[in-house]
Amino acid sequence: MRLRVLHPALAVAVGLYLIVLATSAAAQRNGPIVKRLAWAVGGLVGTQWLAGLTNIALLAPVWLQLVHLLLADLLWITLVLLGAAALAQEASARAAVPTTEVAGETAAGARL
Repeated sequence: MRLRVLHPALAVAVGLYLIVLATSAAAQRNGPIVKRLAWAVGGLVGTQWLAGLTNIALLAPVWLQLVHLLLADLLWITLVLLGAAALAQEASARAAVPTTEVAGETAAGARL
C-alpha cells in the first residue's frame, strides 16, 4: 500500500535527478554521442512518467506494466551507455594532451 504513494514520488525525484545528470554530462562532454544519449535519457524519463500515469489511470493492466518495465530497462541501458560514452570521451581528451618529459619527469612532476 505504501508503494502506491512512495513509488510515484521517488520516480519524479529520481527522474529529475537523471535529467540533471544527463544534462550535466552533455554540457561537460561536447561530443555528439553524449548529447544524443543525454536527450535519450530525458525522453525515456518523460516516457516513463507518462507510462506510469497511464498505468495509474488504467488501474495497472498487465500489458502496460510490462511496457513500463521495458522502458525502465531501456532507460538503464541508455544510462550505462551515456556513462561509458562520457568516460571514453574524457579518456580520449586526456590522451590528446601532450606531456613533456624533462630528465625523467613528466610536466606534472611525477617520476617515470
